[in-house]
Amino acid sequence: MSKTIKQLADELGVSKQTIRYHLKSLPVKFTGKDNKNRITVNARSWHKAS
Repeated sequence: MSKTIKQLADELGVSKQTIRYHLKSLPVKFTGKDNKNRITVNARSWHKAS
């Protein structure tokens, strides 16, 4: 399920800037870009690494 930065921030009770900050600190193997050049987080990779 896709969510915008605003949706994530509202759901977590933090600012959009906080979401952006933490997105930048994720390891490259967990992030990517879709065909519309939007940042994506690969949750499947995230669960395998834990």
